[in-house]
Amino acid sequence: MQSEIFNKILSYKKAGMVASQLHQKGKKIVFAMGTFDVLHLGHILFLEQAKKFGDTLIVGIGSDKNVKILKGKNRPIYPEKLRAAMVTAIDFADYTVILTENFKNKKDDYSECLSKIKPDVFVLNHDDSAKKETRRITSEMGIKLKLIKRSSSRIPFISTTSTHKKIQKTF
Repeated sequence: MQSEIFNKILSYKKAGMVASQLHQKGKKIVFAMGTFDVLHLGHILFLEQAKKFGDTLIVGIGSDKNVKILKGKNRPIYPEKLRAAMVTAIDFADYTVILTENFKNKKDDYSECLSKIKPDVFVLNHDDSAKKETRRITSEMGIKLKLIKRSSSRIPFISTTSTHKKIQKTF
């Protein structure tokens, strides 16, 4: 099956080239990242909010290797390329890139990816455990950091991990 979705999943090198072309056109680039395993409404709302900070949204997808480190041996549910394709299919995401950096002390540091893309804005969930480190990295690189709340009065907090646990209990 042929699909344009797969043309929007970029390597670091290609993401850097696309971002450079977009910057030359005066476009504001937003970068957000996550696991995006068992895609749910919380993910879609996060991407919708992230897109509002600029013209083009590039979404980093955690590699299978890194997701196992962060979430445990039974994760991810879906492999990285499938997760990237699902996120790319969402209108708010213009491109995706699979994050391939190795963790440093079990902390995610995507400096290599960020140095290639050079986004204007990095969007993160307000309660992300890597918020302090991300703030340091983005500050050093001259990237604005924007934090988004996961829930509101209309939408409750949704967690892939808790959904995964519910499914395990059911079966």
